[in-house]
Amino acid sequence: MGPRRRATSAILLAICLLGALVAAPIAQAQGDPASRALRYLVSHQAADGSLDVSVGETEDFVLGLAAAGYDPSAQRSSAGHTPLDFLAANVSAATADAGKTSKLIVALVASGRDPRAFAGHDLLTDLAATYAPATGRYGGGATFTQSLAILALVGSAVPAFPVPSAATDALRAAQDSDGSWNYLGTKDASAGGDTNSTAIAIMALVASGSAPIAPPLTDAIAYLHLQQQPDAGFPYQAGAGAASDPDSDALVIEALAALQQDPSSAAWAKGAATPRTNLLGLQDAATGGFTYPGNKAPDAFTTSQVPQGLLAQALPFSGTFVAGKTVGTVGSGKTVTPPPTPAVVPSAPAPDEPSWPLVVVLMALATFTLSLGSWRSRPR
Repeated sequence: MGPRRRATSAILLAICLLGALVAAPIAQAQGDPASRALRYLVSHQAADGSLDVSVGETEDFVLGLAAAGYDPSAQRSSAGHTPLDFLAANVSAATADAGKTSKLIVALVASGRDPRAFAGHDLLTDLAATYAPATGRYGGGATFTQSLAILALVGSAVPAFPVPSAATDALRAAQDSDGSWNYLGTKDASAGGDTNSTAIAIMALVASGSAPIAPPLTDAIAYLHLQQQPDAGFPYQAGAGAASDPDSDALVIEALAALQQDPSSAAWAKGAATPRTNLLGLQDAATGGFTYPGNKAPDAFTTSQVPQGLLAQALPFSGTFVAGKTVGTVGSGKTVTPPPTPAVVPSAPAPDEPSWPLVVVLMALATFTLSLGSWRSRPR
């Protein structure tokens, strides 16, 4: 091989290696199950920034984006609107009761926004107005309402709005005799407990300071074990004809994360299957969306609740995204990415960003290779 061919080979090798280094993390991010689910959701994002013009669904969308490292304030629709724009425009509907107010606060905290100043509302004051000190209940005290209220206060971390001890006492008192919680928030209600209410109650109690080994939580874990299906997934309620569904899987995985339990561990395995493998197996290979049992195709409602579970991210959380970072595609137009908005940016590089120190080292190695080829081919 002549000097020129050696030099050309060295350059081509360096270019290939450099391309592989840059492309590999990007390909990995694009293949990430949570990002695939979010791309499916973005493809269904309406012009007003929402999913299905639904407050709750859009809040789940915000939580999934933030948990996966994407900026909800930057994820614009084809018409230039973000999910938070939609929530601000519909703040009256989003604060219609204690549960809705609480979920909006949880979503705002995750997206780095101040719940005390959103669309002209101080949401923490609004939530406090729904609290009954005599009973410790927020609103009607349904399990999701009570749990989300506790999670909202913990996530906001505003000293003037602590979690009342009576509120956590009320949530504990609503636990069913079998260790579950039911959606009504009334102990041993005839409807029976369910995995979803139990999972959100677990997250609320852990967030408010209950030890994972405390009896209410160990009883809840025992209940979840009994609900687990042969495929290692979870239904809403076990029983005849019950089937694992992606939303129940996701919520239970989030609760296990709050309890510092690994959903892929032997403790939750059924043969070779685990809750995580079951959830991954429910993702549509073509679209990245998720289908609820009995439905014919994936839908945004079902999928919106899943990314957090894929990431095993318990509520509440905040500051986990990169400012200005978007999933990158919209259903009917090109993504409009605004200037970066203020947010807490993690120090680690984002999943789809190359590690530039390694790039520098590789370029130096390529230069050395090229120089070595030239030295070996010098006239003797």
